[in-house]
Amino acid sequence: QADTRAEQLSAISELGALLGGFALVSIINVNVPENIDLDLLWVYGVVSAITICCMVISLIMCAILLLAVTRYSAHELEYDVRKMKDEEIDFESPFHIWWLKKCETDWSLGYFLFRTGVSLFLIELGIVSWVQYNLYQTTSISISVVAGLGILIWQFRILSRWRYLMKLPPIEINGPIDTRRMYSGRAQGISTVESVVSTFLGSYEVQNFQMWRLDDVEYTKQQIQWREDDIRRRLAWRLEDIKRTRRIQKLANERAIIDSRTEQLAVIAHLAVFMGFLTREAYSEAKLPNDANPTLIAFQGISAALGEFCTVLSMAIMVLIQMAVSRFASEELEGLLHQVKLEDLDYESPFMSWWLLRCEKEWILGLVFFRASIVFIVITLSILSWIRFNMNIGACIGITTLSAITLLYWYCRLQPRWHNVHKSH
Repeated sequence: QADTRAEQLSAISELGALLGGFALVSIINVNVPENIDLDLLWVYGVVSAITICCMVISLIMCAILLLAVTRYSAHELEYDVRKMKDEEIDFESPFHIWWLKKCETDWSLGYFLFRTGVSLFLIELGIVSWVQYNLYQTTSISISVVAGLGILIWQFRILSRWRYLMKLPPIEINGPIDTRRMYSGRAQGISTVESVVSTFLGSYEVQNFQMWRLDDVEYTKQQIQWREDDIRRRLAWRLEDIKRTRRIQKLANERAIIDSRTEQLAVIAHLAVFMGFLTREAYSEAKLPNDANPTLIAFQGISAALGEFCTVLSMAIMVLIQMAVSRFASEELEGLLHQVKLEDLDYESPFMSWWLLRCEKEWILGLVFFRASIVFIVITLSILSWIRFNMNIGACIGITTLSAITLLYWYCRLQPRWHNVHKSH
């Protein structure tokens, strides 16, 4: 659980730092026209400032909580576990109790600020279009419509899908997979054979011999029964060892699949960050000449805004899925694996069943946004060349040709060759 919380805090802090940096760069480098409406400029500044404040506070809170979790895991967790009674180990979690007492309130506030900051960041992308493209109302309106769609997707598709991540998990902790009870030794209490000695006068030696013989036979039967019980017990222990070994191997295999998925999510998120930086530069820092073609300005602004929205939504989806996967691995995986029958271990995968049910559609949606952002970036580069280098037709044609070749290579070579990489088997 400590590792899960650390991964969640790290993911939120990294994404918050990136979005806050994007908003800060937008304030510093945006092109403000001379005849800009002061009310619009005030709204833009306030929204950008609130966005940066939300992201910075969320980043700082998550970083401090991450330090607290690391310190507790290193210095206090082992001591708290040792204080627990044996009968409490399977039902209580020292880290969970410590988290509820020390960190839950701050974590809820930090996550709320992060969600608010993402919503404000999308709103700020729509407002900045009226500042950057003040002379081109068609472009500003189109970008605002795209911003509205992005906010709707974020609020009613992504957040509503992953709202359960903020719910507190049950305190009940799954016990270990090995349920075998160790026995201390062989069964005790061998009944002693009482010799029956006839006290009556006239007893015969033959009668005594028969009694002793019957006792010997009974004792021999008991020894045979003891040996059979010991063999059955050892066989049961061996079967339990085999079951435990198979479940441990299955658990290791499930964790390997989870690590693979987590790495895929991290790679896509990092690439989306880089693509978002490029689209942000083309969106808010493009030096637009006064005599530029309004149609080209409109297409450039819309394509850059679409690329920015796609990268932001892709980053958010990947981070939320990564948080959900880490939570599943620490809180639900062992319990679901324990419910799988032994004969079905080679055919069923609790993680893949959960992934297909909870994450597959969101994973595909995030990849769609990521792929779309690549296309929009290339299109933006091509259109921007005709705006910035309109005096040199050769440069415009060259950049447009390279952009077209890039798109053709992307659609005709890369995607057909690696179209099945993201599919779940």
